[in-house]
Amino acid sequence: MNDDKAHLTREQLEYNRTLLLVLMQISRDITGHTQSLQNVWLLAKPSQKFPKYVSRFKKEDKKGFSKESASSLIEASRTYDAKSSELLDTLVEEIEQLKNSLNDECHDHHLSDELREKMGQFSDVTQTAVLIRLLLQDEGIVLPYVKFSIPAELIGEHVESVLEASKTLKNRVIMIAIKVASDITQLLGLEAVSSKQQKQLEAMRHAIELAATSYKKSGDIRELFSSIESLSIESANNSPGSKPVENRKPEESQIGGSENTKKKPSNFFQKLTIWLNSGWKKKWKDIM
Repeated sequence: MNDDKAHLTREQLEYNRTLLLVLMQISRDITGHTQSLQNVWLLAKPSQKFPKYVSRFKKEDKKGFSKESASSLIEASRTYDAKSSELLDTLVEEIEQLKNSLNDECHDHHLSDELREKMGQFSDVTQTAVLIRLLLQDEGIVLPYVKFSIPAELIGEHVESVLEASKTLKNRVIMIAIKVASDITQLLGLEAVSSKQQKQLEAMRHAIELAATSYKKSGDIRELFSSIESLSIESANNSPGSKPVENRKPEESQIGGSENTKKKPSNFFQKLTIWLNSGWKKKWKDIM
């Protein structure tokens, strides 16, 4: 009976951890898209007066636009304004579809490589478009605001929709992070582990809970993402005088060597350690 409970708990932990990693990645992408939409608002702003924070775009000028002449900048502005408008047209519908799919409780959420690439381009293009206008303003040249093909009110609705999706994702990520911590504690109670291993698992659970609380307060998901991706505890087989197992990437550890060097983990604790440190696509049964 205890073995059945342990099996069910491991399955639940796998499900929640997989779902958490996927949703955190989507949350980071959505947050980045929100910044891109803020750039769109600046481009469409009739006064073309930009807030102070955009001055950092000058420090991030990797394309060297700060060295270009005014005439070159004006020409580049036309190009980047057009690219911004084109990407906005395609992304509005695709992001709305993604937002709607998040209402599905199924954990098989993901951003396609194509959509993620478009979002990355959109971020780069819109920021560059704002940067160019900022550099021209330094030269006393204020370009007319961009008239996007999508009406301003629809852009506003899209912004609100994305912000709502971001808020929903945040709440869901926090909830599932707490579930992962609870799963670890529950599993710990069903498995025979040493006091040292128990302390390590408790520390793991505590780190996740702290990161979730921090994310709830600050909105910065990096700490939580890091605590889930970089879970690391020593091997259960370390003797008192031996060196601890190095925190290596999965492909460099027991589960990722050559066919001749791969070794199956010998007990549950080792399996849990390897699985928690593996990518989100790694299933529990792959470790068995």
